[in-house]
Amino acid sequence: MHFIHSQALWLQGNNQPALDIALRILAWAQGVRNIQFQVRAYAHCGALYRNLGEFQQSEDSYTTALEISNQSEYKDLLSAVMGGFGQLYRAMHLYEKAIEYLLSALELTELNGASRRAVSWSGILGLTYDDLGQYQQAIQYYKKAIEISEEHHYTGSIATWSGNVGVSYMNISDYVQALHYYQKALHINEEMGSTDSIAINIGNIGNVYFCLGEYESALEYFHRALALYEREEYLQGIADCTGNIG
Repeated sequence: MHFIHSQALWLQGNNQPALDIALRILAWAQGVRNIQFQVRAYAHCGALYRNLGEFQQSEDSYTTALEISNQSEYKDLLSAVMGGFGQLYRAMHLYEKAIEYLLSALELTELNGASRRAVSWSGILGLTYDDLGQYQQAIQYYKKAIEISEEHHYTGSIATWSGNVGVSYMNISDYVQALHYYQKALHINEEMGSTDSIAINIGNIGNVYFCLGEYESALEYFHRALALYEREEYLQGIADCTGNIG
């Protein structure tokens, strides 16, 4: 019984089986009085309860994790707990509260030098500002996530957050910048062979060209995206591209 088993199920979308394992780990950690594992287990349960839509139990789990962290020597886990609160409050549409906790998580992460978490919290801050329609702030934090990712060669993260920057620039009608970041994301996705992401970014580039009035180029990209979606038999993508072409 280990966190990795629960996390693997979580990544597959199997939240309830993942939670069952996490609760068993928590019971074990409480039995042997392992403080570090208790904090990790409570925080992990908080994330799983959030994914299951059980927000009160999620908040209770994070609160307990925070209380134990503050009373112990394991301060390095505080960033994960604070970031978990931020993700929970974003899921609850309490965006200002989410930003407060995510900023705290980012500050703690930067103090500890945990670069991957810094990328995550920066990117999620961008998403939260996007939720609020505050696109310039969203762009600021997406670019911070990209900067840290480039510094540490986190290629997949560069592509992910570049795509999000493109979306934000589209939302403020800055089509030149949107095109730049979509093309950047597409280039990385092609190098990585990420078919789904390639199709999404090709479609996004088509949308930019459509907004610019360059309809032939837009159709070219829509057809390219459609071909990929048809190859993967992704029905929603096929429907979206067919609608754009029609």
